[in-house]
Amino acid sequence: WESLADWVYEEDQPVGLLPRILGEHPDSVVVFDEAHYGKNHKRKDWAVGEAGGKIGEDNGSTSAAGAHLSRAAGHRIATTATPVANVLSDIWAQLDLVHPDSWGGFWDFAKTYCGAHRGEYAMVADAVPPPGVKGYGWLPNAEELRTRLRLVAVRVPWSESHSQLPSKRRVVERVAADRQGRALGG
Repeated sequence: WESLADWVYEEDQPVGLLPRILGEHPDSVVVFDEAHYGKNHKRKDWAVGEAGGKIGEDNGSTSAAGAHLSRAAGHRIATTATPVANVLSDIWAQLDLVHPDSWGGFWDFAKTYCGAHRGEYAMVADAVPPPGVKGYGWLPNAEELRTRLRLVAVRVPWSESHSQLPSKRRVVERVAADRQGRALGG
């Protein structure tokens, strides 16, 4: 993810080499491992055009490069163990990577599924749950979101994903006081 923009964009070229190659092969597949690194929904810099309309231009961010690449590929797969690290709206960009334009724009998604609303000073993407309520079931259209996610996401329970791993071990190693603080290997 760190150098993705270097592969997607080229100086003096409207489209970089990798998206051009993918676009030439309709059966191409792009796999986004650790897809949560592409969660930023701010992929464009916006300006007002001559006719007064909004003009969006890729801002060169990692998320923008991922979105550009996903639209060039014929098929897309995203993997992550952390789809929603902070707030539910974080998942929109990942869903948009796998199914471009199928989930609407970020704010459409946030209003429909995350309880986005106009705050005192600006739009707030995620509503705050009522006191004592856990999970997302209280949000608007929660059942619709659950249904749609079942069609595109595979959730592997922790017990299944960790059943083949060796059990954790705790190893305590005592270090003499005169050896503490030395450089590694010294």
